[in-house]
Amino acid sequence: MRTRANPHSPRFGVVLASALTMLGCLGGGDTSDGGVDDSDGAPASSPADGSPADGSSPMDAMLGPDAGEPDGMAAPPAPPWTRNVEGRYLTALSTFIRPEQPLLFEATVRWSDGSGPTPPEGVERRLGFALQPLACPVGSAVEDWPKTSVGPRLGPYETTIDEAGRFRLDLGEVKIPAEANPITGRPLEGRLTLEGVASEGGPCGRVSGRLTAPISAELAPEENTFGSVRIGGLDDPSPFDRFTPASTCPGVE
Repeated sequence: MRTRANPHSPRFGVVLASALTMLGCLGGGDTSDGGVDDSDGAPASSPADGSPADGSSPMDAMLGPDAGEPDGMAAPPAPPWTRNVEGRYLTALSTFIRPEQPLLFEATVRWSDGSGPTPPEGVERRLGFALQPLACPVGSAVEDWPKTSVGPRLGPYETTIDEAGRFRLDLGEVKIPAEANPITGRPLEGRLTLEGVASEGGPCGRVSGRLTAPISAELAPEENTFGSVRIGGLDDPSPFDRFTPASTCPGVE
């Protein structure tokens, strides 16, 4: 008894493909002698996975030659911590000697010339800092401190800042007037380094270095911190009296 080929059978598909290949209907056919012209179909020779012979991916073939990034694409947005980093801050530096009696500063933070949240290619992000000591009388509560400027300003300083907002600021040798030392009420001298992050709330992190007067003491970064409270923009004249200082830093306590 004679049976008919089932067109839905896998074996039928294999036989049909072999027959078409022999007739030149699939890739590899020579059309010079009147065979089937497949110039508007797949390339003459394609890999077994169906990718074009030129090495491009099937997705490239679907999208076409102009599917890449458009010319003049806008730079990616600045990370959140950089958008409002410029401004005035009430910055508190707390030491292991008496953590509840921090040194207070008015910190001014601004982008260096030519830098910014998204600097040109090849240009480092650079921030400028200046620290103005504030009055902190011995024996009074922090909330009662007048926070008025005393003595000369420290800085300006400049440092690089990476894509995660981290920075290291070497203050060098510093001299802080007696009125700004709430621990002993005597002039303070030493060498200080701030390592931290320009968080959205303000610069904060660890303090290291060495005090040389009125006492001699090493400042280990795991025992000394600094934190900031944002007062406003660079031109904001708001006073400090209604702000409570913060000497901690989220993520480093």
